Amino acid sequence: MSDCAQVRLHQALTLVQHRDLAEGIRHASAVIATLPASQRRDMVFEVARHVLAAVPAGERGRPDVRELRDLLTVPMGTAST
Repeated sequence: MSDCAQVRLHQALTLVQHRDLAEGIRHASAVIATLPASQRRDMVFEVARHVLAAVPAGERGRPDVRELRDLLTVPMGTAST
């Protein structure tokens, strides 16, 4: 599953890089939110952090971007609520 999650996060990164910000962030958030606790690993979170880094500075305060950032603060190995 984590390999699949990484691929899906790379898809989200591509969406953000091509300025489909809302869809890219939604996609990344869905991947992280549905990831089982056992699959919450450094490599997956690292790709998700690349998605956040691709968000233009002026857009980083958006609610959807903040939600993704919050999802990434959940400790690895724990389930999101």
